[in-house]
Amino acid sequence: MSQNKYMHPRNIYKTRPNFKELATSYPEFRKFAKQDITGKVTIDFKNQEALRALTTTLLHKDFGLRVEIPLNHLVPALPLRLNYLLWLEDLLHLSVKSREGQTRGVDIGCGASCIYPLLATTMKKWKMLATEIDHESVECARRNVACNDYEDFITVKQVEAGTILKGALDMDDAYDFTMCNPPFFSCEREADSSSKSRSSSRTLPRNGRTGSLSDIVVKGGEVAFILQMIQESAELRYKVKIYSTMVGLKSNFNVLKSELEKAGVASSTHTEFSQGHTTRWGLAWTFLPEINLEMIPKSKKKKNPAPVKYVVPMPINPLYYNVSAVTSKLEALFTQLQIEYKKMKWKKESAVFEVMAQRNTWSHQRRKRREKKNHETQHFGKK
Repeated sequence: MSQNKYMHPRNIYKTRPNFKELATSYPEFRKFAKQDITGKVTIDFKNQEALRALTTTLLHKDFGLRVEIPLNHLVPALPLRLNYLLWLEDLLHLSVKSREGQTRGVDIGCGASCIYPLLATTMKKWKMLATEIDHESVECARRNVACNDYEDFITVKQVEAGTILKGALDMDDAYDFTMCNPPFFSCEREADSSSKSRSSSRTLPRNGRTGSLSDIVVKGGEVAFILQMIQESAELRYKVKIYSTMVGLKSNFNVLKSELEKAGVASSTHTEFSQGHTTRWGLAWTFLPEINLEMIPKSKKKKNPAPVKYVVPMPINPLYYNVSAVTSKLEALFTQLQIEYKKMKWKKESAVFEVMAQRNTWSHQRRKRREKKNHETQHFGKK
């Protein structure tokens, strides 16, 4: 089930992009667009080239950005990236007092697209330090920065493998935040088998996997990566006001929160990024006592109300407990509850109704029956 309704309220992709309009205006996207018999236009989300065309098209249409994404590198999902940036914007707005100068942030592992710094600069004019270990990705990220005339806002810095914060941050500067989309997997084999290891309650990913090994694999997986980030933040402390990262597995939260307590953070918070058929989590912490991240409202999904259940009682003669008898009982019940209904299908072994209720007439039925009985008792008692 799509989770777009749970996106950040300012995320423009809460409403699905019009693929037909995109195909009309962008030839590169049109090559991958398919129209079904109903006129709906879609693409094959398992096709990496189609995903790349969709992302670059939306970046140009919605943000005026020209972005190169090499085919063998990670194709960023824009709704998720926007959810993360908008959450950070909320954290900064609610917890960090304004100061002179621009907001300064750090994107740890910017990838070839350099998507977070490009969006942050386009949307908010934030100054960004973008770090990356892969040489090819660094060169592509720098081309994307130059192509959009953002050299005065974004610095792309190549760092050594294993470098997260220490050795990456400029010690002469102070930063308002860090952000990171760490590699999820500890090895290529784990990445290849990730869909098989998902619990049966989770739907399989709709999009094809993209990204080079450095994009998706790191020794020890995301837990080891984030634990190192927490440990280094404890040494740098006030160098950054708010440290943050994305988390791919909710089950990793307990060990990460335990490490934050050991590190002596002043406060921390987390949120849920829901979009399409994917859920990720955001984790943020600070060592500054004047910033209370625990006061930041956490996003919560509203639970759907429990379905109304009704079991048709078994008659004295079980031979009459069949579809015909049950549907007759249901029709009588619909009439009693003033529910409009229409028979859609009728077979010997099944029946389908379309029902519509103008108001809630079914709650507290036991109390209503008791009140009716009391009323009838009083009425006949007076006679």
